[in-house]
Formats: sequence, C-alpha cells, structure tokens
Amino acid sequence: MNQLTQAIATLALTIVTQKIIAQPILAQTAEYAELQEYKQLCFTNPVTCQKIAQAAEISMKTVYDSAEMNNQLASCPSFYESCQEVKVQIIDSTLSNQQILSNLVETIEPTDAENQVKFQININNLVNVFNNAFNNLGGYAMVFERETVQRNGRPKVSYIITFKGTIPSQINDLFTNAYVRSTSLSKQHPDILVHSGFRQYAKTVAIATEKTVKEMLSAQADPNLDLEILLAGHSLGGAAATIYGMLLQDQGILAENMQIITFAAPPFIREESINLFAQTYGYLPIIAIENRGDLILDTPLFENGYKAKDYQFPPLRQLIEGNLSRSLENLYKQREIIQQRDYNISRDEQSTNSQQFALESKIKAEQTNIHVNSYHQYYQYYLDILAGDREFNRRLTGTVSPTFSGAMAPTNPDLFSPRATNITPNYTLTDTLNTPGRGIGINPLAITPDGQILVSGHQDGSLSFWHLKNREKIAELSAHERTVTALAISGDGQTLVSSSKNGSFKVWHLSDRQEKYQINVDAYPINALAISPNSQYLVTGHGNGKLRIWNLATGEELRTIAAHSQGINSLIFSPNGQIIASGTGNEPIKFWQTETGEAIGNNRRHLGQVWGIFPGSEEELLVISSFDRTLKIWNLYSGEEIRTFTDNSGTIWTVATPDYYHQNLSQRNQPFLLYTGSWDGQIKVWSFSTGGAIFTGSGDSRPVTSLLLSPDGQTLISSSWDGKIRIWQQN
Repeated sequence: MNQLTQAIATLALTIVTQKIIAQPILAQTAEYAELQEYKQLCFTNPVTCQKIAQAAEISMKTVYDSAEMNNQLASCPSFYESCQEVKVQIIDSTLSNQQILSNLVETIEPTDAENQVKFQININNLVNVFNNAFNNLGGYAMVFERETVQRNGRPKVSYIITFKGTIPSQINDLFTNAYVRSTSLSKQHPDILVHSGFRQYAKTVAIATEKTVKEMLSAQADPNLDLEILLAGHSLGGAAATIYGMLLQDQGILAENMQIITFAAPPFIREESINLFAQTYGYLPIIAIENRGDLILDTPLFENGYKAKDYQFPPLRQLIEGNLSRSLENLYKQREIIQQRDYNISRDEQSTNSQQFALESKIKAEQTNIHVNSYHQYYQYYLDILAGDREFNRRLTGTVSPTFSGAMAPTNPDLFSPRATNITPNYTLTDTLNTPGRGIGINPLAITPDGQILVSGHQDGSLSFWHLKNREKIAELSAHERTVTALAISGDGQTLVSSSKNGSFKVWHLSDRQEKYQINVDAYPINALAISPNSQYLVTGHGNGKLRIWNLATGEELRTIAAHSQGINSLIFSPNGQIIASGTGNEPIKFWQTETGEAIGNNRRHLGQVWGIFPGSEEELLVISSFDRTLKIWNLYSGEEIRTFTDNSGTIWTVATPDYYHQNLSQRNQPFLLYTGSWDGQIKVWSFSTGGAIFTGSGDSRPVTSLLLSPDGQTLISSSWDGKIRIWQQN
C-alpha cells in the first residue's frame, strides 16, 4: 500500500469516526438520563417492562461480549429469569479492517504519477468511492431460541435476535453508518426507500437466518404452539433490527408475533416513503428508547447528518424517553451563560477559543457517554425492582389479577364544575367479539345513532355488522379489495361510508346493507372520514395530505383542498357543520370552511389528531391527542388551551367523546368525561373536573386502535391489534 493510499484510508477513517461517534472521554461514573417514563411503565405494565430490560441487556452488553460468553450463553443467559437450555447462533458477516483496506487499495489507488497529482482527496470523493466499492459490508447479530411451557399449559417457542451497534474501531460499522444514500427496501417494496448501510446490515443477517425464519413460520402455523419474537438493537443495531422486522413481515411473519425494541436508533426511512411505510408496516409494534442528550439523537450530528438526508423515524413507534442527565444539563447551562455573556460584552472581553473548546469537549464527551453507556440502566433498574418489589413480581407472573375499578382523584374547582359531579365509573369487560380469519390491524368501528348496530371494518376488506344488545353478528360483506381504513355513519342513521387502503370509498344503504355507489379517487389510502351533522356532506382525508368534500347523496366532488404535507388521519365537523378540522398527527390541526374550502383561523394549535368538538361553558371545545402522550382541550374559536391531560403509561392512540349534542337534556347534565385507548392496551376514563384518569382497564397488552362510546354512555367498544372487539359495560 503506497503512501497516498495510506493517507486516503487514514483520512477516511478519521473523518467518518468523528462524524459517527467518538470514544468516551469522561469516567464511566457519569450521571445518565433519568428513567421516569420507564419507571411508570414498569408500574403499569410489568411484562413490557421486562421485555425492555431483556432488550437492554442483550443490546448493550451480551452482543458485544458474545465471543467470550458463547460457552456460557447456552446454559444460562443473564437476561433470562431462569436457567433453561437455549440455542444460540452468532452471525458475523462483517468485513475485517484489513479486508476493507485491501478493497480500498484496489478501488482508489491511482495507476501513475500524473493521476496521483490530479486526485483530489476530499470526503465527497471518498463517499462516492465507498458507495460503489463496499456493497459487501456485512452485519452482526445473535439469535437465541428457547422452548418453554407456559402457565396455561401451552408450549411456546421464543426467539430473541439482537443486532450489534457501532464499534468505532471497526471500519465495517463506520462505513455502514456513512453509506447514507437511499435504496429500495426490497423488490417487493421498491418505493419504500431506506438507508443503504442499515438495509445491507439487516439483509445479510436475513440471508443467514433463512432456516430460522422457516422454523418461525412453521411454529406460527401450528395451532397448538405460541410464537414470540423479540428484535432488539442499539444505535446502528436498532435501525437494522427494525428493517429486519420489516423483512420478516414480508416473508409472512405476523406483526402480532413480533416486538421490536430499539435504543438510540437513528432514523432510516426517506421522508417521501413515510406514508407508504405506515400503510405497509404500520402494524409493527416498535418501542423506541431514547435518552435526551444522546450524541446521535439530540445534537447537530442528527440535524446535519440523518435529518439533512431527509431520513425519518418510523411514524407509529411508541417512544419512551429518558430525561436529561443532571451533569449534561449543568454543562448546557454553562454554555448558555457563556454565550449570553459574550453577546453582551465587547469582543476583547469575550471567552477565549480554548475555554469554549474545553466546554464543548466536555459536552460531547457526556453526550457520547449517554449514547454508549446509559441504556444498560434500564436492565439494572429492572433487576432492582425485581429483587425488592413483591407486588411487581406477583403482577409479572400473573398471580394477581388487574383491577378494573376506577379511583377518584382529588376534586378541584373547574369551569366545568356545574356538570362535574363526583363520579367513579366502573366498567367491566363483558364480551369479546372474535373475527377469525379477518387478520389483525386497525379495525375501525362505527355505531348507529340509536346504539343498536355496530359496524367493524377488517384487514381483509370485509365489513361485519353486529347487534350490540345481544352481541350477535347479523351480516358480513366483502366490501373492499384491501384493508378497511375508516367508517362513518350519518346522523340520520341511514347511510354508512367505508374507505379502503387502495384509495376508494363506498356508500351503503344501512337499512339493507346494499351499496349505493363507489368512488375510486387515486392510489393514496383514505385514512379518515366524517359526515356533516345534517348528513349533507362527506369529507375524506387522503394519504397525500389532500382533503376532499363530497355531496353525500350524489357522490359529486365539490372541492379538493391541499390541506397538509402529510397523510390526514383524523377529521371532524363542528356541530353546526360549517367548519371542518383536519389533523395528521405530526402537523398543526387546520380548519376549513365547509362551503368554500377556505382555510380559517391560525395554526397555533396542538400537533396531533382531532377527535371531538362539543359544548363547553361558553363555546365549542376541541379535543386533540398527540403521540407525545397528551390530550388537550382547546376553545375552537379563540385558540385558548383549556386543559391538558397526560397519559404517562402509554401513547394515546384513540379517543372517544360523548355525543352531547344528540343527548337529551337529562344526559347533558352528566359530568364531562373523555375516553382513551393506548398503545399498551389500556382504556382510561378522564374527568374534566379532576384533570386525571378516574378509571383504568385493560383487556389485552396490544394497542387499542379504535374506541367508541354508545349514545347512552353505558357501553364502551374497543378494537385492538389482535383483531378482537371488546365490549365494556358500565356497572
């Protein structure tokens, strides 16, 4: 290797290392992120708490020590609660540093002196060389397989697959991170563009586990066997684990049998592919653990690196965030003081470059420590409560049944006090409606104004009609070619509208369930529907951010509005039908005049989905929820925020609001309540007067995807990822 080639290789390694990750400088005793959200999760959901702890142990420790620990792993891995025989497979297709440098020599070494003089050494040239030369970079993962017998007597086969994160001394890992150009996920999904390096890392592991995947599919097809797959990874490994989960779903593994848990995983989906990803892989259960101050996620490296390349995170992940460490918070304050002082004094008196450099070095070192060392704390905290909390142990092992009765929070004076009487609702899970063969997924629900008929939409495109009183299915229709995404029933109870993933919607006569007409709009899914209170207008929300207003009776398109830059997933009319509110989940709620389609008001609103508009003490109130776990109440006209509710146990996925406008006067005097369904399977009832949850129930640990309240307020109906519909009756 000549001097020029050595210089190029050294420069490449130095630059990429500085861009991707730096070695820790501070002592390992530095303080790390506070774990309040995780602690709250462990209190409410011990099983998920345990899974996150297992993922932290294997992602932050086991996978890095695998070569030395291989002899002991098969007998008793530290992340299992008991010593049982475990099959272990180590997959290592990474290239050694020597292999990569040899390839580099063959690729970029100039052939004569003239070319050596002309060759320009800069990072852009090098990245282009790497993109073309290193398509054979590999991945590293560990696969654990264990068969157990559950307490109910059913056998279960469990797989844990963990992907190794970046090791700065290994060029394979550094170049994998730096391989930032986008590529198609697969031939099956060429329009979903992902980070090339992360995709290649996952793909090499997928090729090496083809036999294992066949065993998974066989276990999944066995009706007498349960299957559980946990995919985990830290940093680079977290992105690879998620892509691997996508590839597993393409091969037929059901999302309900998988759990993906990542720690400080960088974004990897191109922005233009986000909507298509949500349509295709939106059911993948992803829990993302991120500690604030992390070098990869909370610094200019993220802004100038992944974000500059238009990479985004999976849109439907559940985020659990660790608070900023005290030591890093103090360093940030010192930097702010210096910056403020330098702004207010003359140039001659300003801080020296050496002072600023020293402080920035300490900040970077602490951010690196957070990225490299802080996430193992999730496992350590789990061990602490496992050892000292008997109640946690009993709930984890299922020896204590969850309670479904609410506890009244302290009452406070409130503008809603005239209707806020003391009440402690108590709902009991009375019935479960099974939909065998209809697939899992987001099953939309709708109920007739008289509360008699329940309609459910399914992943296979079918509609089911249920008699709510006796819980019997009265009809089933093959309505759409693809997944039913939304349902709406008119206020007069005469018309049902159903929409599909393929960009079409159908209008039905509800009395005889006959199709009235069908509209094929475009290729973008219709994810939201709303019908005006007078049953005159239908509004549809589309995956490309467009909003369309239709004449419900005739199907005539009245106007199209370029409403949002992202797909619309929530719509609602104001009680007088003159205003439409639309939301995407990631952009401000927007408002439109029904008659003209013109935007009204301003966008100083909460980011999230809009769920309900109903009368407050003076004017209409708007209910909005967001993936930041908050539920906010706004004055529709003034934009004033009235109240904020925070669900610390899980991301709010769906909200039900009472239909106060169609209730009789006696019912209007009842307390104002809101009903939410969360990612962790919990259903909660919230009181305006107390500002807190006054009832919590759980029928399943999987996300609640749709929630309805019967017109009389006595029955809650929920659907979840397991494809089941649950009926909750108020005692």
